[in-house]
Amino acid sequence: MELYYYTTTETMKLIITGGNIYATNVGYLNDSDEYINGLREIKGLLENAGEFGFPDLQDRANTLGIEEKYPLIKAGSSNIYSISFSKARDLLSQWHMYSRESGVQVKMAFDDSRNYDYYQDDKKIKKAELKKREVHYLTKIGMPSKEYSNAGAKVLEEFKGELEQNGGNVADEMISIWKLMAPFIKNYGFKQEDEVRTIFISDETELQVGYRPDRGVLKPYLNIRMEKGWPICGIMVGPGKNQDQVFQSICHFLDHTELNIDKVADEKVVNDYFDGMKEYFLPEDKIQRCKEEVLRLDPALIKMGVTYSEKIQETLISFFHDKEERNAIEDYMNNNYFCNKGIIVNKSKLPYEF
Repeated sequence: MELYYYTTTETMKLIITGGNIYATNVGYLNDSDEYINGLREIKGLLENAGEFGFPDLQDRANTLGIEEKYPLIKAGSSNIYSISFSKARDLLSQWHMYSRESGVQVKMAFDDSRNYDYYQDDKKIKKAELKKREVHYLTKIGMPSKEYSNAGAKVLEEFKGELEQNGGNVADEMISIWKLMAPFIKNYGFKQEDEVRTIFISDETELQVGYRPDRGVLKPYLNIRMEKGWPICGIMVGPGKNQDQVFQSICHFLDHTELNIDKVADEKVVNDYFDGMKEYFLPEDKIQRCKEEVLRLDPALIKMGVTYSEKIQETLISFFHDKEERNAIEDYMNNNYFCNKGIIVNKSKLPYEF
């Protein structure tokens, strides 16, 4: 699964050298009503679950007294913290909200066949598996009725599955699931973000809650350190007046800094690099042969210090001789840099609008 984390250049530097990202308390996200919206929408679904084919959930919600419980749950402080990713590769609203001018998008490639562990304590002893979950975009008011029905049924199906899996006291479990599912319900108006989240419960870790200032607000956060760093394989520089300079500085930084990342397989990153050339209308058969030549890089040479970055540059020069093709290759290389640590740096193609 490929996910994108939009942020500032300063934060990217900390992530890529420290292997950590701050998980923000869900009561202090950029949209301050986001968590409340999730609680409210789930409440509405449970109260009318029979209409979606889940009469048992509606009966349980009525027995629980969900209407009376809602004000208390809404007013209570939350122990839930969240990190948000997007499946959208180059989205203007994400640049504007999270990255500001000439910020970055950090590309992560999660291998679905393996686990990714983070530390549950500041001493880096206890570990737990990082679990990701897609966000549902659900707002009864202003959302097409058919889409609302489909999305609502999916949420209730997940709710019922969680309830059956957990067992125990039904009332306590319903309240707990209600709270834990709320961060995965967002306003339908943000559907284009195509978000994936991972949440952390502060009471279930030994991590110290920190506070970071943001426009006068002290936002609670947990410092989530990955055991091997994050699986970073790309960095895109966002729209900005100084986009070229930011691009060059990041390329220099990556080539001259020790990184703390969970390195993505070279074959995957090389494939990504050559796939990007297809937008430049170069002969696909030549791109394929060039890629195959790069991937034949002798492991003995790698041990001697030869990098895929060097091999790519050498191979592209030797394969493309036609003047127009050479110009296209030079343009591609100027805007897509394969650094010697196996990370691709490129630029957003969206217009500067800040």
